[in-house]
Amino acid sequence: MAINSEEAGIERRKYKRVVLNVPVEYEIFRALSQALVIKDRSAKLTAVSENISAGGIQIISEIDMQPEQILKLKIFHGKTSRINAHAIVRWTAFDSRLGKYRIGLEFFYLKDDCREFIANLTGEALN
Repeated sequence: MAINSEEAGIERRKYKRVVLNVPVEYEIFRALSQALVIKDRSAKLTAVSENISAGGIQIISEIDMQPEQILKLKIFHGKTSRINAHAIVRWTAFDSRLGKYRIGLEFFYLKDDCREFIANLTGEALN
């Protein structure tokens, strides 16, 4: 009988994930080129983060998204935007308890100072 990694309690994540409940402002784009070129033209939406790692973040949003969508994020910690990143939607799931969507995002562009800030939050050393 084969046991998968979830049943065995094995953590498959590459990076340590920590709970982080902070505001997130985001914009949804159809393509990466649109995210990098267009400034302040798309609607800015808000969500709340659930957790974060050096590899990505989970947010809770009222809007459902599709895998592979591109998001431009501003993640607030304290009173200022501490992390600016681009991420790709990897999964979505409706949380009936909250009446909102949980969205799993993978960072694909993150400045060094933002990566360092996340490393400090999670207690992981930078490579």
